[in-house]
Amino acid sequence: MSRVMHTALVLLAVAAAFPSAGCKTCTLVAERPIEVEVRDSLTGEPLADSTTAWVTKGPVVDSLQLVGWDADNKGLYLGIDYVGTGRYTVVVQRPGYRTWQRTDVDVTKDQCGFITVRLLARLQRLSS
Repeated sequence: MSRVMHTALVLLAVAAAFPSAGCKTCTLVAERPIEVEVRDSLTGEPLADSTTAWVTKGPVVDSLQLVGWDADNKGLYLGIDYVGTGRYTVVVQRPGYRTWQRTDVDVTKDQCGFITVRLLARLQRLSS
């Protein structure tokens, strides 16, 4: 048995022997630090299509992109693939709706990477 294989087996045996040691199993899937579900506040209809959104932290501004759709292929989620850890303000705008904003969004990491912050933006229509 190779030395690498032996080391891998020993590590697996130790992990199996101490399952409650507070260890988290990491995956190869990178988590987004922030995801925002965007819906109409009255109808619940997905509104991420044609929506502009960004995060700010001091002078740093970065855009959120469309990253998820519902079963009818309507834009539902906006997300950002990378920002540093810290506190952010998230802003969502769409024509015909009031601007939605959430402050003090805390982006953190653990041993596996980002811990996704999931927000729900219920946009309110402007009065006509």
